[in-house]
Amino acid sequence: MSWEEWSLLEIKRSQDELIAALYKRISTDEDLQKWSLGGQEKELKNFAKLRNYRIYKIYEDSITGSSSRRPGLDQLRDDMAAGKFDVILVVDQDRLSRMETIDWELLKKEMREAGVRLVTPVQEIDFTDEDDELVSDVFNLFARHQRRKLKKAMKRGRAEAAENGNWFGKPPYGRKKVKNNKGKDTVIVDPETGPTVQKMFQLYLEGYGSRTIAVELNKIGIPSPEGSTWDTWSVLRVITQPIHRGDLKRCENGKDIYVEAAFDPTVPIELFDRCQKILRQRSEERAWQRNNTVTSLAAGALLCGECNAKFQVSPINSRYGNKKYSYYYYRHRARNKYGHTIKPSCKAVHRVDQVDARLIGAIKLIGSSPLVAQQLIKVNNSDKEKSLLKARLDTLSKAETQLSLKKEKLLSIYLDGDWDKATLKKKKKAIEAEIQNVKNEQRDISGQLAQLGDQKLDIEYIFNCFAVLSTIEKEMSRQQQRKLIQALFPKIEIYANGNMRIFAVIPVYGIMDNAKDNFYLQCVAQGI
Repeated sequence: MSWEEWSLLEIKRSQDELIAALYKRISTDEDLQKWSLGGQEKELKNFAKLRNYRIYKIYEDSITGSSSRRPGLDQLRDDMAAGKFDVILVVDQDRLSRMETIDWELLKKEMREAGVRLVTPVQEIDFTDEDDELVSDVFNLFARHQRRKLKKAMKRGRAEAAENGNWFGKPPYGRKKVKNNKGKDTVIVDPETGPTVQKMFQLYLEGYGSRTIAVELNKIGIPSPEGSTWDTWSVLRVITQPIHRGDLKRCENGKDIYVEAAFDPTVPIELFDRCQKILRQRSEERAWQRNNTVTSLAAGALLCGECNAKFQVSPINSRYGNKKYSYYYYRHRARNKYGHTIKPSCKAVHRVDQVDARLIGAIKLIGSSPLVAQQLIKVNNSDKEKSLLKARLDTLSKAETQLSLKKEKLLSIYLDGDWDKATLKKKKKAIEAEIQNVKNEQRDISGQLAQLGDQKLDIEYIFNCFAVLSTIEKEMSRQQQRKLIQALFPKIEIYANGNMRIFAVIPVYGIMDNAKDNFYLQCVAQGI
């Protein structure tokens, strides 16, 4: 036998002994599949028989090709590393390779190291051959480009379909998915669950809370959308679902879509809108707030009119199901001294929501008319106030002198070697900051004294200031309201009977020659 004949025989024998792994995949993000799993398996088995490959195992995935983490592919890679087959058969390279570049490079490296080739009905790729690898890379790049292009087109199509009133996915509770006259999916009122939704809205309008409605539904044995019992949140999800008004609300391709009157409503539109208004009012007025949420407007400024001590915001914790809440109060906190708890002697307690509501109401009341402002406001320009301000000014002057002397001594301490340069800079910076704070307070007090010297009460001006503030509830967030109130109302006194005295600082410009300086006129609103 010649050498050529022996070589051909060896090649034929080697070809007959090749073991193949069959890999099939369909993608969950493709609406139209070129190949079903069954169709791929049939095609691959016929191709293996034609090539005389012995099938080792069939691997399967139902996941997007862009993911490198696929259960079937992971098992294939483990078996490939163990040398259990020689070739991988796929109906198309993109069944295996449509992944990101770095993941594809890792897979190719594993195939090169295992000596495994990739075979399709139209091509055979040996990754140890540079030309084969180049062709494969170009094909994979094109496949990824096509995938991205297809997904963008699909998203645009879904967004347009949603705007036209088509429905994707599972319908909400109370609705049923059907085909419209154009053959597209839409939703109508479910004859079985629709009446339950209508009853929920009617109960909510009559004043029942979401928790009470949940209890009633559980009593009569109506299952929740998940097939279990109703709770507060499952009731609220139904009541706030825009589709029961007949509107479509979705987010497609990063675009918020809201289409009014896209469907027939489950309940009358007026009933839906009234329930949403009730829900908003309850949310705004309730004192139940989640822990760690800013809830109080007067925190840090509210003083007890009985003992003149500051109130603290204290929660009373409670739990409904797995949700933890805190009911907030203004009250005096207990103190710890030498390991012992000292309870406050003053037992005054005020609910945060009530005090804050009255504070906003007082601002609106003062800003309602100059006549009301004149009855409620007086200016603090008594001799006692002036003497206190002058005494404070003298104290600040002495403090400034002492700080200046302290600053001068820093250099001698540094030269004596007691400090390094970094410590010197740190100490100097701290003293300079203290001096600046003293100067700022001196400037403010000087302005107040100048104002108290000959300022007459301008009720019209103060009324205008409060009139501007009267809109803060609508125009500002809760956090912004709190910052503004704490800046303009440094002290708020509240008495056991609920009466309040609000100490306000009203901006007054042009007192000094320097127009940029901002001083304040102190006034008190009492009898609120």
